[in-house]
Amino acid sequence: MTPEALFDQAFASAIQDRQNLSKFLEGISQEAARWRPPDGEWSIAEGLEHILRTEEFFRHRLLRLLQEAESSGNWNNASANPVKMSAAALRRREQGFVPAP
Repeated sequence: MTPEALFDQAFASAIQDRQNLSKFLEGISQEAARWRPPDGEWSIAEGLEHILRTEEFFRHRLLRLLQEAESSGNWNNASANPVKMSAAALRRREQGFVPAP
């Protein structure tokens, strides 16, 4: 698969995830979104804030990388040794305490 096709596939997946999240949130009241589980997990609203802040961070980073590539003419700026983790490894890594936003 070409890099362009991979990008298109990743972008389409992200758009589908956003649509799925919007559809899920349509059925959630503000009261339910603010409710916090007794075990200290985040509320839906806190989780959503985390998603939005993360998305904003990656959007700014991607725009900066694209601008750098355009100005330098070097579009092959991938890491030499990208870290690849399985979904299970990522999940284990996420299990530690994370303070709510």
